[in-house]
Parts: sequence; C-alpha cells; structure tokens
Amino acid sequence: MPRWFDSLSRRLMRRRAPEFEVSIRRVFVLPTRHGLMVALAILGVFAIAVRIQNNMLLLMAVSLFVIFTLSLLWAGQNIRGLRLAVRHDGQIIAGETAMLSVRLAADRPVYDIRVDSGGGLQGAGTAIDHLLSYSPDRRGRHPLPLVRIETRFPFGLARAWSWISPAQILVAPVPDYAAARALLTGTTRQGAAEGREDDGADSLQDWIPGTPQSRISWKRYAATDRLLEKTGDASGGAVLTISYDAVAHLGHERALSAMTGAVLRAARAGRPYHFRLHGVEMRHVTPQATGKVLDALALA
Repeated sequence: MPRWFDSLSRRLMRRRAPEFEVSIRRVFVLPTRHGLMVALAILGVFAIAVRIQNNMLLLMAVSLFVIFTLSLLWAGQNIRGLRLAVRHDGQIIAGETAMLSVRLAADRPVYDIRVDSGGGLQGAGTAIDHLLSYSPDRRGRHPLPLVRIETRFPFGLARAWSWISPAQILVAPVPDYAAARALLTGTTRQGAAEGREDDGADSLQDWIPGTPQSRISWKRYAATDRLLEKTGDASGGAVLTISYDAVAHLGHERALSAMTGAVLRAARAGRPYHFRLHGVEMRHVTPQATGKVLDALALA
C-alpha cells in the first residue's frame, strides 16, 4: 500500500473526534500486493472464459471473485468493534518516560491483529496487551499518539486498518525540588490549634491504615471507640501548607513546578498537608490523595 495513502488516512482520523472503539466508518480496506495479483488473475480467467465461452471456467472465475470480495469484507469486520483501554501505574510527570499498558479487547474472537504505535505487536484472541512508551514534555491534558490497528485476515488478500486514539491523560508539571524547599521548610500556624491534643472535631479525621499510630488520638478512641488521627504534626501542631501564593513570585510555571516538588516530597515522607491553588483548597491531604493534587496542578 502506498505510504501517502497511509498518511492520508491518519490525517483524516486526527481531524475527527478521538474514539476508543473502532467503528465500521473508520475502517480502511485495500487489497494487498498478493490480492492485486489474484484480482488480475481472476480478471484474466474471466476474459478467457468469455472469449472461448466455457461455462465451467466462467463459473470458476465468478466463484473466485466472490471469495475475493468476501475477504475484503471479512477483513474489515475483523477489527470492527475493537476497544482500547490505557492503564498506567502512578502519576505521569512531564519530562519523564512513562510506560503505558494499552489493552485491546473485543466481545468476540479476533484474528491476526497487529498493533503499531512506534513498536509492533501481533496477536489473536479476545484481548491483546501492548506497552506504549510515552514521554510528555509539558504539563496539561494530552491525547496519546494515534495507534494503528491492522489485520490481513483471512487470506492475506486484503489489508484492513484503522487509527484510534487510546485516551487523554493528565501530565503533572516538572518538579522543581530546589524551589520546593521554601514550601517544605515554611509551615503555617493556621492549623496549630487544630493539631493539639484538645481533640476538637476540626483537629481529627478518620485514621488511614499505614499512617503512624503515634498520630492516633487514644483519648478520643477511649471515648468514641473510633480510630481518629490528629491532623497536626507531632512537633508542635504546625501544619505544612503548600500554597500557590507563597511561590507566585517565581512565575506561574515555576510556581507549579515548586508545588509539584513539595507535593512529591511530602507524599514520600508520609506527611499530611494543606493545599491551595487558585480557589482549590484541600485540607489534611494524605499520600493516598497525591494523584488528585497532581491532577489539579496539571490543569492549573
């Protein structure tokens, strides 16, 4: 197949809205090189049969033409309805390479499926897994590169393919750990009263398994029979606050990078914090909620 036709089909798919399922309207079908040779042979047999008026030869030519036509239709139907799902572990950070798991699934058995996204994979069945390497260079919401799905089933006479976009993903800013030091070393006394052992309702939250047991309010547990943890730190009640206003003087993008670095450092240390960004406020953020915070930074 000419490369210009393959490029043209890809441009047509980019102009359309991204889809996660192959519809019959998005499938391109063309004969392969062997298919063209078979088509010419069928045409020659048909011409000879008409020339010599041989009914058996004419019947054979018509039968071969029907088989050839069915192979074109069958190839297109083989990839119709295929769905793509993308999975990745952890958060995707700008400037880093992430390995994404692309899963190709169908409600029925499919055969001789090839997936191409810079690498290659071939398989058959109802589910095919494919690893996609992705290296975003900036934060934000990014569509993943188009993936080409191709098949030459059943006889190799036709090639059916389609372009499909797996998903859109959120990419967090590049962390700036040097600028994040100001956020990590500077704490606010806003939550100091909340973090003391006064056991007020605002200073406690449900204990999350994995959090140090030293943060559990045993006095409240004796009174309510509930495991609650103190939201202040053990040093004196100061609560770490990661706020955009504290680093806004660095510029918008670098401020977001500084906040990203502070969030990642706090998550690794298991340290809860308050988060403020353009009207978005999250209190007592734990490491389990790091993904939501990074998503907010990606879209800021």
